[in-house]
Amino acid sequence: MMNYDFARKALEPWWRNASRDVDPRSLENGLRDIFSLEKVPSVSDEEMQIFGMLYAIMIRENRKWLSISQVTYPHENLIDGSRDEASLKSRIGLTVATSRETTPPVAIIEPMQLRRRFLDLVSLCVPREERERYPHLLNLVDSHVVNTKNAPSPQSSGVDCAAWCLANYFSEGMRRERGAAAFPHPVTPNMSTEDVRAAHEKTIAKLQSAIDSHPWQFTIRDTPASNDSLFSRILVHAAVNRHCLETWAYEKRLMDGLPMLQRIFGEVSEFVRGGLSDAVHQVSAKGHVDYAALAELALERTFAEQQRPLTVGVQERINEQVDAVLASARDGFFEDEIQLNEFLVRYPARARALLWIVLAWCYQHGAWIPNEDPRINRKNNTVVSTRSKVITASQDMSTLRRLLMTSVFSQQWEKPDAARLTLHAHLNSAIRNLARSSLERNFKGTSLAQLDAFVSNLDRRRYIELIKEAEVGTLLHPVAS
Repeated sequence: MMNYDFARKALEPWWRNASRDVDPRSLENGLRDIFSLEKVPSVSDEEMQIFGMLYAIMIRENRKWLSISQVTYPHENLIDGSRDEASLKSRIGLTVATSRETTPPVAIIEPMQLRRRFLDLVSLCVPREERERYPHLLNLVDSHVVNTKNAPSPQSSGVDCAAWCLANYFSEGMRRERGAAAFPHPVTPNMSTEDVRAAHEKTIAKLQSAIDSHPWQFTIRDTPASNDSLFSRILVHAAVNRHCLETWAYEKRLMDGLPMLQRIFGEVSEFVRGGLSDAVHQVSAKGHVDYAALAELALERTFAEQQRPLTVGVQERINEQVDAVLASARDGFFEDEIQLNEFLVRYPARARALLWIVLAWCYQHGAWIPNEDPRINRKNNTVVSTRSKVITASQDMSTLRRLLMTSVFSQQWEKPDAARLTLHAHLNSAIRNLARSSLERNFKGTSLAQLDAFVSNLDRRRYIELIKEAEVGTLLHPVAS
């Protein structure tokens, strides 16, 4: 039996001020939700005692710490795809300033503080034997393994940042498979809705086959499991849990914005028959595009029904919001969204036209998006308003970018069509679901020995790039060799 006296000693500075009154059922439920199990996982009495100390320390910080720090991924989420906690991702971490803002980022918000505190404490409880047996693997999980002059960036989640990147590496690999799967089934503007649907079904089937036959999962499956400590297992599961919730949040933005886009481009398709290039040509003179006139042309029914004129002030505000979205292409926060960034840089005029139509519709209908700035106690943000600030905060900007992304890659420029837009959104969601379910299947419950075997087969250069992007600093230098 493993001796955890070292963990008790390490936790003592926090433990002496913690509450001793912790319901054992809370400990069991907490572990069950971290490991996404229907029943309490097998844990030794001593490990449960140490976890009880951790739990008591965290309760003193915030009694709701477990539910707001994205440490857990409950079993019911795993089996039925419940999205109740998807919005948490949007409220964890920093509200990063976009390139248009000169103010520094705000301090780390409470959910991230709680997450980091818990995982820091868990890290102190990892036995030395595991550190010695899996040194390079724990470097990927635990920032305490390597002593460096530079601490992990406050914009990361600290201890589990590298493990999150491991999960992201796997998920990104699944998305790469999507490219190969989709290539034989291109979608063109002149295809019928049924042809588009059939092409999407073939893409999903081929992607599923590619994932099912991927060698990574066989490496994990064929490697004997190790008997790991509770605390190493928590570090790995916490990273996977957060990654799954982030994927949910992406899908949530996508699907939340779909009804609005269906209404917008359903209307545009009625009044723009020859594609938006022809419509732009109609409102252009001497190389200048009258985007307000374009919006009125494409949204004729909305303007007739709402009768809200686009005053000079409103037009200025829409232009400011469009400029903010275009500028986001060079914002490091969105650097992983390569396809949309390339579109914004290569086709700014098309992006401006699409954004003007979307934002003008939003102004006419008083449309809003969920507020995702944790500093503001307001549920919604009006998309276009002369009385509020232009939306630039990273999480809220992500929602606006999602509206444009769905419009662009469902080929609304070439052929406005609400049905095609809907099919594209559902394809995107299905692909994310496949990647996440594969991640769950391969990482939930995986032991250190199995993960060790998986890591040894990674493309090290690409993985190190991911780690650097996550701003772990010099933490992984010993691993890069």
